[in-house]
Amino acid sequence: MKIAARKIAGNLANFARPLFSLLYPPCCEGCGAGVEYPRYLCEQCAAAAVRIKEPFCKVCSEPFQGSIPGAFTCANCADRKFHFICAVARYRSTGVVRDFIHRFKYWREFHLRHPLAAWAAEALEDDRIRELRVDALVPVPLFVAREQGSRYPTAC
Repeated sequence: MKIAARKIAGNLANFARPLFSLLYPPCCEGCGAGVEYPRYLCEQCAAAAVRIKEPFCKVCSEPFQGSIPGAFTCANCADRKFHFICAVARYRSTGVVRDFIHRFKYWREFHLRHPLAAWAAEALEDDRIRELRVDALVPVPLFVAREQGSRYPTAC
């Protein structure tokens, strides 16, 4: 019964999508330009998402401007003992990436889960964690003062 209901709902969604797009055409979540369904960003906004490239710290993923051969540990991580192997990030939390995170987290724009999940999935391909057995992925909870304050803070 559930499978039949899902098929009917899927068919209705496919039927309604063209009509819905006439009333509400898909647009870039970054700048408002028109995009093709199911894209969330135009080419310019997608290119503005700053990807972290080597060289970067093997512990915290902080990028290093310059040339360093091989893996290195930054000055912030060098003499510290952490209770984790590494923090992996594929994109800098600036521009459109930061905007999407804030809108998802504070404004509850849950439709942004799709591009955010795609960016997070890229991080799972990192060589530092690819072969590890993962027990859990843990979300970082919202700090209580932030939750009680502004819905969209200007600084983190």
